[in-house]
Amino acid sequence: MAKARAPVGGERMAWIAAGMVSRAHQTLAILMVTQTIGWGSSVHLVGAFAQPISDDLQLSRSVIYSAITVMYLTGSLCSPIVGRWADKFGAGFMLAAGSTVFVAALALLSSAGGMVGYLAAWFVFGVGMHLALATSSLAMLSQVAGGSTRRYLALLSLVMGLSSSISWPIAVALEASVGWRTTCLIYAAVVAGVTLPLHLYLARLGQAKTGGTTQAETLASGGTIGAQNQKGGFRLVAISMTMMAMVASVMSTMLIDIFSSLGLSRSEAAQVASLVGIAFFVSRLLEFFLGPLVRPVDMAVIGFSAVILALLPLVFWPVMSSDPITPTLAGVCALLYGVPTGLFMILRATLVLELFGSGGYGHRMGLLYRPMDVSNATAPLLFSPLLAFGGGVVVAALLVPAGLALTAILTLRRLLLREQ
Repeated sequence: MAKARAPVGGERMAWIAAGMVSRAHQTLAILMVTQTIGWGSSVHLVGAFAQPISDDLQLSRSVIYSAITVMYLTGSLCSPIVGRWADKFGAGFMLAAGSTVFVAALALLSSAGGMVGYLAAWFVFGVGMHLALATSSLAMLSQVAGGSTRRYLALLSLVMGLSSSISWPIAVALEASVGWRTTCLIYAAVVAGVTLPLHLYLARLGQAKTGGTTQAETLASGGTIGAQNQKGGFRLVAISMTMMAMVASVMSTMLIDIFSSLGLSRSEAAQVASLVGIAFFVSRLLEFFLGPLVRPVDMAVIGFSAVILALLPLVFWPVMSSDPITPTLAGVCALLYGVPTGLFMILRATLVLELFGSGGYGHRMGLLYRPMDVSNATAPLLFSPLLAFGGGVVVAALLVPAGLALTAILTLRRLLLREQ
């Protein structure tokens, strides 16, 4: 019997490409599941369990919500190291390690007896944050998807935009049935039994060999910015994304209070604020369909400009009118703010990929997340005192970081144009 002919030349590359596409699709499907579980069993628990944990542990709401600050500040210390390890050892192994850390954090949270135990659990969540979630998941996609990474990121973000809508009802229902402590243990079992094995499978996928190299090495690509401008370009990206993270953090935390201070009832403000989630979903659809047609830096210019325009009516309404803001105008502002902000959450990943390529992508994202995590952790604390002067004052103050973000991204765009 004649031996099967080995593929050569272009035929061999086609075989390899087919395998890569298959692995990229598997990776995307798995991350859609594990990231939904990951966010639902960590960050989203604060909102779902705030009341029962506060009642059980006799802690104030400020202490309960300070868990997010602890988590993000701890994550900011770990993110560059995690990114560097993801590039060196493979993002799949980092994801698996993060799942293990989350199991420990959930077990610690379930046994918390007071403030120290509660905040200690969120410190552990912070250690695992970039291992199990943001940095490692983005690096994993870049290591298996190559030139298609931006499209895969858009698809993953599309599902992530719905994660809170999925996780909150489940967490609330479980808490009402078995209590928040048992719910944490159930989540720990799900992470250990579902997420960890899937992440271990991803680790094997990422280490798959194609012609003597790992898939990540095969797909590594260069960026579009010149070597002489990479350091300055990255600083501009970091400034723009950190400033926009500040805006997004304050708005996500205080939007209901802002609308209430402008004259809406608490229930009306909550309903209007919920439109931002719908806008996030729409923005991810726009990125998926329009992303291939528009460069990330141009999308960032459009998006950051749109954020400023959406905030302006909230600034000028209390100045120009003594009447309460109408629910219709507030809803329009929420939608116009939500769409570009949702794009920002994708652009922070795709812009770095386009400018600097996939080589060292995990480390760069880790470096970028450090100031963004600090901003997420501290911005609500810095801006919340301004609510005493009215929601319009808070939004007016947010125009400063929004303007800095737009200035930085315009400077980056001019830098890229000069290179052409």
